[in-house]
Amino acid sequence: MATLHIYFKEGQRTEKAIELGLTLFTEHGRKLLSINFPDLGTIPDIPDDIVERVSIMESEVYNVMRRQGVYTTDAGAKLTVRTRKHTKDGTFFQGMEGYGPTVASVMEIFSLVRQGKIYPTEDWEVSQAPPINPSWKAFTSLLLKVKGTFNSLIKKSKFK
Repeated sequence: MATLHIYFKEGQRTEKAIELGLTLFTEHGRKLLSINFPDLGTIPDIPDDIVERVSIMESEVYNVMRRQGVYTTDAGAKLTVRTRKHTKDGTFFQGMEGYGPTVASVMEIFSLVRQGKIYPTEDWEVSQAPPINPSWKAFTSLLLKVKGTFNSLIKKSKFK
C-alpha cells in the first residue's frame, strides 16, 4: 500500500491548506496531509506555493520486480527501490520510497517507475568489477618497476 505525505510550509501557508478543506496531521511539529493508495487517484488540487515537500512510500510490492536503485527526474523528484525478503516464508517483495518538491513531480516519478518507463540513474543491479586486492596491486606495481629497470639495463649493456 502506498502513502503520500504532503508537508506544508509554516505560517499562513498551513492556514491556506486548511481553508482548502484539507484535514492536516501534525508530525514532529510539522503540518502534513496523508493520503493512502486507494485515494491517490483523487489527490486534491494543492497549490505548489504552499507545499514544502512531498514524500511517498509503498511498503510491499509483490507483482512486478523493478530494478533496484535510485530513480530521478528533471522535476527534482527521487525514488528509491529496494528488494527485501520475508523472513517467514522467504518470498521477495520490493519497497519504494521517494520525495520531491511538488505533488505532481512525486506522482510523475511514482507512475513512471511503476509502469517501467524509466531506468534508475543509480543502478544497484549492474555487474561490478571485483575489487582489487591491495597486495596484488602493490605486487604488480613492483613488477612493472622491476621490468622497466631490467629493460633499461639491457638497452645500456654491451651484450646486444
